[in-house]
Amino acid sequence: MAFDGPGNSVSMTNLPGRWQYFQITVPTNALGWDVQLTNVTAGYPQMVVSRDMLPTALDTSVGWVPSYWYPQGVTNWLSALQWLSGDAWNGCGDERMLAMGMGNPLEAGTYYIGVQDANKVSSYTLQSRGIGLTNHTIRVHDLSFNGSANN
Repeated sequence: MAFDGPGNSVSMTNLPGRWQYFQITVPTNALGWDVQLTNVTAGYPQMVVSRDMLPTALDTSVGWVPSYWYPQGVTNWLSALQWLSGDAWNGCGDERMLAMGMGNPLEAGTYYIGVQDANKVSSYTLQSRGIGLTNHTIRVHDLSFNGSANN
């Protein structure tokens, strides 16, 4: 699956409750990554992203070790660490998105997305969008500062 641009989404229909895996390579020129399950029309699929290895469970953990890491508070993503998707930033989400910046904890490399609905048949679209200065779907723009700021 493509990180961004053509080929950056795939629709799945009437999948039984088993894992579906997708591989994505995050390039060095990205500033971040936004990955989402959209157009969910059946079931309650959940998504987990792992670095260099297939996800092993629907949780945020060190894939093969029963311990946890906190991706929001680290600057790198080591092999086998996995991150379960969570609520949208506005608090109105249904645990079907992950958005992260480079170095927090995203790093360039190979990632595997696992999607599963353990109890039902599910239908959804998986979408990957790059965040960056140029050639990415979600663009970062410099804003001019005109005024003052107080804290």
